Amino acid sequence: MGSLKTLFGAAAVVANMAGASDAQDIQSGIVTRVNGVEGRTQLYDLPDVVLPNFYGDPEDAFRNPGNRTAITQGYDSIGEVDERRPVTLGMRQYNPILQMMDSNGRSFCTATIATIAGFETQEQGTIITTAAHCVEVRDPNTDEHIKFRQPEEITFAGNYLDDNGQIQFFKMGADKVWVNPLYSENKNADIAYKDKHGYFPDNIVEADTALVFTSQITPQEVIPAKVLPSNYKTSLEISEKISDAQGQGAKIMFAVAGHSSDKPYLTVDEHSLALYGDYDGMNTQADIVPGASGGPVFVIDQKTAELIEDSTTHQPLMFAVNSTVIDKTDQARHSYYNIDTLHDVPFLKEEGRESDLYCAQSGEVLVDGLNIRVSPDVDAQLLAPDRYHPQSQLGKGELFNVHGDTINQLGQAWALVTTEFGRTGYISANPEYVSVDQKFCFKLKL
Repeated sequence: MGSLKTLFGAAAVVANMAGASDAQDIQSGIVTRVNGVEGRTQLYDLPDVVLPNFYGDPEDAFRNPGNRTAITQGYDSIGEVDERRPVTLGMRQYNPILQMMDSNGRSFCTATIATIAGFETQEQGTIITTAAHCVEVRDPNTDEHIKFRQPEEITFAGNYLDDNGQIQFFKMGADKVWVNPLYSENKNADIAYKDKHGYFPDNIVEADTALVFTSQITPQEVIPAKVLPSNYKTSLEISEKISDAQGQGAKIMFAVAGHSSDKPYLTVDEHSLALYGDYDGMNTQADIVPGASGGPVFVIDQKTAELIEDSTTHQPLMFAVNSTVIDKTDQARHSYYNIDTLHDVPFLKEEGRESDLYCAQSGEVLVDGLNIRVSPDVDAQLLAPDRYHPQSQLGKGELFNVHGDTINQLGQAWALVTTEFGRTGYISANPEYVSVDQKFCFKLKL
């Protein structure tokens, strides 16, 4: 594959720069159409039996650890110029990116082996990041939520070059799955809003993050990505920087990778222009299509487009996960990992804390009605009413557990809580409204 890629590389580059947008796998290669016109046939995908004397350098092999096939379909999330390029095994910083497969072996999303700044696992094992909607099963006819996938329904496939330059494939199973609780709360709040007003408040899927834990150990040749989680304040600061850059005519770029379904291999768009940011994530002009969901957004050097590494661990720095593409635009949406919600993950603990040390914080509502919202802002949507909270409010005397606290743009204190009825959202932490106990910790000896 490597020699063929070298021989026909010029044709591939020309087609890519022209805006290749429609690829179809056939036995004789990949036919690329540019602006609807059939282009040059690129022969890098010929079977080995056709040219048995050609040696393919493993460094140049395209990453497709699950042997996924491409789907011929046009997507409006790709602009006139498709800036994606194939990721090869020689690009070792991309080793942690995995294909996510269901129990039938069907590849449907992207995931990344990672560590999370400020957190570590409760027990020895591996953390894998992806999008919340990737572990959701929905009715294909109505798009209604059915369930979240169980660990036994999820498998990951990866590959890398070992110290001898040989391609090694590996699979990892899921032992535990955490879905950001604000994902469902936001979706339900949107549905309640539509029922009341006749339209959805926005086209954004909020809190679209999930984590998977596996007791399997990452191969030593695979260096995990390092997730940089955000809080409400830092998210808004990022939003301001993006807005300021646009006002000054500057560009902020990210490298967005994923197993887009129109390509049979991993691709990366190293020129993903940041367009907009908010408390939950950001929009870019990343060239990705469905299948790239859950893939990583990497921080890059703005001059060289090289992935920036942690200076000590040499981990590529990961900023967010791919959430959705926005219909009829060439925009993509990416979700941040919220520090507050990470305290809700049962298989994570704060970095440096003893594994048998458990901490908790609780509180009580002091007023007759306290609004509970999807973000720490008085203008944010209320949680959808239910039989326990018909007015989207907590009643006087109701108890809650605190996951994290934050200060919003107005300097107000808010807390992310889970109620005694299992709902999760933000409430005001004003001491006139709530009484919050001191955090207490205890050792649990088994």
